[in-house]
Amino acid sequence: IVFLCSSVLLFVSGVFVVFFLVGVVCLADDLLHVGVIEPEWGAFRDRDNDLNTRIHTFDLAGGPSAPNYLRSAKVRGHVLDSFSIDESNGRLAVATAIPQGQSEQHGLYMMDNVGDTYVQIGEFEGFRDGETLTTARFDGDKAYVATFEEVEMIDPLFTFDISDARNPRLMGHLEFDGSSNYLHPVGDDHLVGV
Repeated sequence: IVFLCSSVLLFVSGVFVVFFLVGVVCLADDLLHVGVIEPEWGAFRDRDNDLNTRIHTFDLAGGPSAPNYLRSAKVRGHVLDSFSIDESNGRLAVATAIPQGQSEQHGLYMMDNVGDTYVQIGEFEGFRDGETLTTARFDGDKAYVATFEEVEMIDPLFTFDISDARNPRLMGHLEFDGSSNYLHPVGDDHLVGV
């Protein structure tokens, strides 16, 4: 596996595969997730909904020199970083920022592993539209997403219950001054934001 600026080069089944416009790479256990930005080109595109990310998943159990392609998923928007993707028990959870003109909308997507693809089974969209997604983190049955509101200089933090993947539920949110770019769970009841 070779990382080249915004591209990833993989040697899969005797063939080199290059992914361009890579937005995020996430390595968890023996799984490698590569998020490739897919802008929708053409005269008839919807300018407020023209950016998607295709997430390709590889099994690295045979070692990094022998990745095995497993499946892919397509989500609206772009994935911020490796903490915005989580796979547990064959389910993929992804937090995204969806461009909407000069601002953005946010989405939390839940997908099931079905053969060589992920099928979306649940979503929660439209929380704190117009703010900037700054970080996300998944921890078991919870998802945490932070946004930043420039005018008020506040950092809203949202907590979601994702135990029912078909119906992710907003548990609550809090607001505080400043901005968090990294969230780290500490034990069962604490979360540190930096």
